Amino acid sequence: MPNKALLIFTKIPYLGTVKSRLLPTYSRKEAATIYAAMLADTLLAAADLSVILPTIAIEIYLANGSRQELQKQLLLRLNPFCPQGKKQRISSLLNQVQYHHQKGEDIGERMYQALYNHNIDKQPAILIGCDCPGLTAQYLQQAFIALDKHPTILTPTLDNGYCLIGSRSVIPELFSNIAWSTDTVLPDTIQNAQKAAIDLFLLPQLHDIDTPLDLATATDISDDSLLARYLTTLPVK
Repeated sequence: MPNKALLIFTKIPYLGTVKSRLLPTYSRKEAATIYAAMLADTLLAAADLSVILPTIAIEIYLANGSRQELQKQLLLRLNPFCPQGKKQRISSLLNQVQYHHQKGEDIGERMYQALYNHNIDKQPAILIGCDCPGLTAQYLQQAFIALDKHPTILTPTLDNGYCLIGSRSVIPELFSNIAWSTDTVLPDTIQNAQKAAIDLFLLPQLHDIDTPLDLATATDISDDSLLARYLTTLPVK
């Protein structure tokens, strides 16, 4: 049985439903493809992690749709620019992982429920999104090492949110009274941890991608990533 879990929160990259803050600088198709490229890079990082740490389970938590539709829409977006070898690795991973639907009224409740499903059985788990290029296999490996030493970990992002949270036990306090999708998410979460005397360890800050400015200023987009490959096909914005 896997002794730890990596939980990936994602959406199906339908036109007009993902990365809406990239509009109108980018078209709906471009925004959906940018999201698909970041999701694909996240899946490839997870695949690399499974080689480094083979006892870790990888699970996908869908906000919408089915596993079949995720595979269909993702490969549809990737086909024009993704090398065949990477497509095969992505398809292989998508056919092996467990799938769940996100449950809860807001993102905080959905994250808590996903972590709870593992922590209630004493299984450490790390939850990530798919819009942060810096979440490489090496970064995730270090995150799991940190989780061995600390009961709760977090990766801050430059917009005062976070892109990774990990826990070894049930921690409802971290998700209480948070104004999600605002610039107070991180400080409010840290304050919750302090009030509840939770040992919260902060990992190195990363850059997530929400706006055209984020894309233009990101410093951790790897040259060999699918996101970088796709961006080179677009006119300068």
